[in-house]
Amino acid sequence: MKKKPVLSAAAAVALAIFLAGCGAASAVRTTGEGFDRAECLAREFKGEPPCEAED
Repeated sequence: MKKKPVLSAAAAVALAIFLAGCGAASAVRTTGEGFDRAECLAREFKGEPPCEAED
């Protein structure tokens, strides 16, 4: 009995969604880190105490 092409197509779509989700998570993390750096620079510019160093 041959494999149904619909099942293979569904697996390919599921894999594509999974990989797109991983890329989106990476983009969100990178954007968040950028906002953190901008906030620290703004604090230094205003003369406020510097951000705490990460471990």
